[in-house]
Amino acid sequence: MERGDEVIIARSGHPVAKLVKVERPAKRALGFLGPLDVPDEAFQPMSKEELSTWEAPII
Repeated sequence: MERGDEVIIARSGHPVAKLVKVERPAKRALGFLGPLDVPDEAFQPMSKEELSTWEAPII
């Protein structure tokens, strides 16, 4: 079975299931979105107003 053989299970001469080897999924590389243009302002501290808005509960 590990070599890739298929096994057919039959009931009353009619196939009802097929067993096949499961292939491992291919590994994905990180960074599939490509480079992102993040503005420098995104890394600056928030103002007090922005921080209070950020921490406010969602209604």
